[in-house]
Amino acid sequence: MPRYDDLKANLNKKTIFCSHLGFGEQGAVLAQLNKAIYITTSTELARKMQAQLESLNKKCVVVDDFDKPFTLSTFESNEHKIDLLNAISKLINDDVILISTERLFFSILPDFNVFKKSIINLKKGNDYSIVELEKQLVSIGYKKAETVTAPGEFAVRGDILDVFNSIDNTPTRFDFFDTNLEHIYQFDFLTYEKKTNLDQLDIVPNKLMLFENEELAKIKQELDKQKSNNQTLQDLFLSLERGDDVPLEFLNPFTNTLNNIFDFNLPIVISNSMHI
Repeated sequence: MPRYDDLKANLNKKTIFCSHLGFGEQGAVLAQLNKAIYITTSTELARKMQAQLESLNKKCVVVDDFDKPFTLSTFESNEHKIDLLNAISKLINDDVILISTERLFFSILPDFNVFKKSIINLKKGNDYSIVELEKQLVSIGYKKAETVTAPGEFAVRGDILDVFNSIDNTPTRFDFFDTNLEHIYQFDFLTYEKKTNLDQLDIVPNKLMLFENEELAKIKQELDKQKSNNQTLQDLFLSLERGDDVPLEFLNPFTNTLNNIFDFNLPIVISNSMHI
C-alpha cells in the first residue's frame, strides 16, 4: 500500500490529510500515533473510528456534537460541555486520540494553549492565598456557592476551600493552615464523608472560551463599537462581561487569534468522507 506507507513516513507533520485512504487505513495511521486529533464529518463516523481504535488497544476520546442550533444560554448550560472539558483535559494530560466532528472542531474547541495555562494545580505542602485562588476560580468559570453540590462550584469557609472540579464526580476539600495547604481529599457532598486523600489536584477550567487578557479586551472593544443597534451583539457583550462561556463561532468575526490548535504541536489527521 504505497499511499499508506507514504503517509506513515510523514506522521511527524502537523497536519495529515487522508484524502486517498479508506476507513481502515485511516485507523491504521492513527494507531501509529500516541497523541493526535482526528477530524471527521459526523458523530456516527467518529464513533466508528473510536470502536476501531479501541480494538487496536488505542486510548481515544470522542467529542460529541452539540444539539443544533444552540444559543448563548444553551451553550452555557449544555451537559455535553462537561464531556468536552473532560476530553480536552485527557488530551492535554494523557496519550490519547481526540476524535471530533468538523463542526465542533472549528466552532467550539478552545485555544488549547490558553486552556492548558488556565488549569490550577494545587499541591499539598505548598503555600497559596485563598483570596487569590477565589479570583482564579471565578476567572476560569467557577461559581461561588454556600456549599458545593455540582461540578463548577466552589465554597470557602475559613481556611477550607471546597471545589467541585468540572470533570470529577465528587468535590475536593483543600484544608489550609494559614497559607499552607495541609490536606487535600475528596468527599461525598451529601454525607461529607471523607473518601480519597490526594497529594495534588489539577482544577480544570469550567469554561471552554478562555482568553488572554489582551485578547479579551480586544474582543470587548470591537463588540462595544458595533452593538448599539444589534440585540445579538448586545447580548454577546453582556455575556462576556459576566464571564459566561461563549461559543467560538459567535466570536470569529471579532478576532483572528482564537482556536490556535495548530500551534499545540499535535498531529491533526483530517478524514475524507468520500473514501469512508
